[in-house]
Amino acid sequence: MSIELLFKIADTLETDPNTILGVKNNVASVDEALNELPLEMKSKLSVLFGAMINQIKEQDVIN
Repeated sequence: MSIELLFKIADTLETDPNTILGVKNNVASVDEALNELPLEMKSKLSVLFGAMINQIKEQDVIN
């Protein structure tokens, strides 16, 4: 099965390819991971992520 076919099947079934392949995804969402951190670290990471997002937006405007 090609990757393209896998993604078409996943889209048709309204699921993700990992579910079709039987791959367990135990990775927590970013929000869940951040909520487990102390408030100070969560704040620092929020500032860092915000700066990264702004930099990407600026690059998209330039390119």
